[in-house]
Amino acid sequence: MKIALVEKCEINIRRNTIQGSRKQDFKSEAEYRDNFAKEKGFDSYTEYQNYLAKEKGFDSNAEYQKHRLKERGFENRTEYNNHRAKERGYIDNAERMREYMHDTGRRTPMSENKDCSVYLGIRVAERILAHVFKKENVERMPYGHKGYDFICGKGKKVDVKSSSFHSYMNGWLFQINNNEIAEYFLLLALSERYYGVVADDEKLKPMCIWLVPKDAIFIRRGGTKEFWDRVGIWIKNTPEGLREFEKYELKEGLEHLIECCEK
Repeated sequence: MKIALVEKCEINIRRNTIQGSRKQDFKSEAEYRDNFAKEKGFDSYTEYQNYLAKEKGFDSNAEYQKHRLKERGFENRTEYNNHRAKERGYIDNAERMREYMHDTGRRTPMSENKDCSVYLGIRVAERILAHVFKKENVERMPYGHKGYDFICGKGKKVDVKSSSFHSYMNGWLFQINNNEIAEYFLLLALSERYYGVVADDEKLKPMCIWLVPKDAIFIRRGGTKEFWDRVGIWIKNTPEGLREFEKYELKEGLEHLIECCEK
């Protein structure tokens, strides 16, 4: 009975998250959910989800979600989302989401929206890659290519991830999306972007650049995993946070990227 009540509560949370009349009072979905959890006596929505998972006999919500996916025959969330998208006639979930966002007017195509963070990140990444690989034969993939953005001169598949600085978290968030195709992840930590102001990609500058191999091991609250095996990762702009990625940072200039790819 307890599990049934918890599951019913979860359903109500999802419904309230989408249709709640108070949602307009908050700046983001994350803030709305955290507030909802605090009303229940929890510090955050993540803590609340972990509580619900423990009620079902799991150590964390991440473990519970993996269990549910494996019950349905999927290894991870990305595989599940792509399966659902293919059932609806799409190549993958990325294509489905692009169409949905464009059709509902929530997002215009990147090539048409200069105030889009993705547009800005790609533009900055293009300038960086043009500088770094000016003497290399680089095969660049079209926008939206599955798994990686380019193949360097050494034949390595590299996925470019960019993030503008989040002052409220004092760091950068990179979406990895359990990408096991790429061999390296080029992480571009960009300066802060101020929403509500006309974007200028020329003012969005790289602050740090890391080149991380897919099999690099990182420890997070969800456990010890290879770098690719996660939805996203925060890099804190603190001595401890930056030290964790220190050996992957391109300290000797952008040209160092070619040397890293050779290893």
